[in-house]
Amino acid sequence: MTTASPRPPRSMSNMTTRALTGIVLLPLVMFATFSGGLVLLALALLLVVLGALEFYHMERQRHLQSNAVVGVGVAVTVVLAFHLQNSLLYQMAFLVGALLIFGMELLRTRQPLASASRILTTLGGVLYLAVPAGCLLVIRQIEPLGVNWLYAVLFSTWGTDTFAYLCGSAFGRTPLAPRLSPNKTREGALGGVVGSVALTSLVLAQMHALSFATLLLLVLAALVAIWGDLFESGLKRYFGVKDSTVPGLNVFPGHGGVLDRVDALLWVALVYYGFLAFSGRVGF
Repeated sequence: MTTASPRPPRSMSNMTTRALTGIVLLPLVMFATFSGGLVLLALALLLVVLGALEFYHMERQRHLQSNAVVGVGVAVTVVLAFHLQNSLLYQMAFLVGALLIFGMELLRTRQPLASASRILTTLGGVLYLAVPAGCLLVIRQIEPLGVNWLYAVLFSTWGTDTFAYLCGSAFGRTPLAPRLSPNKTREGALGGVVGSVALTSLVLAQMHALSFATLLLLVLAALVAIWGDLFESGLKRYFGVKDSTVPGLNVFPGHGGVLDRVDALLWVALVYYGFLAFSGRVGF
């Protein structure tokens, strides 16, 4: 039987750094989630700006040109549009951003096709980061249980990652996607799904929202969290980088970049938002 490659040992100093970073970040995220409003918006904007800079930095490793200034501006505007639940602002951000990118690149290169491709490479980062971040803000604004639903999103994400790591370390034998992430195993993924569903069920039960439909949501969210992690690994392999960190902007010591930390959360946010929109709990 093919076995997964052994997980490379981490030095004690790196593990200590990771632990200290987690001790600082976890209360911050929980506080911002509980507070909502401008506190959560400020955290979302910070992470989106840093994540966008990381995305554009990775693109340049493959000589893919993007307009980072316009991209960051559009990303910030999109997040604000979700916070305000203003669909016109959201649409105008993408339209004006696309026109600005095309015009600026056309003046610089005199190549229409190349200028059009800059729109895709730039706004792709906005879609990847700003839209899911905006979904999280809208979920938090659900009355009266928005904070509970946002905690469910976080627990689905963190639960999958934590239980997948623990089960993979203890029982992992069969590689899940060796070309993308050699250390991930099917046993770990299964443990991640089961553990995440069990953990997040407690949140839903507390707000009397546990049902067959929401159990399916939790299973899908856990599977999507695993997919999001693999997707980010695929991006890094494509761009030829070990992690997404921009030199000089490592805000998560020992953890890699922002994209490395929110890769699964971005996709889980979309799943929850879709479910809540379909069930009529959000309308934006």
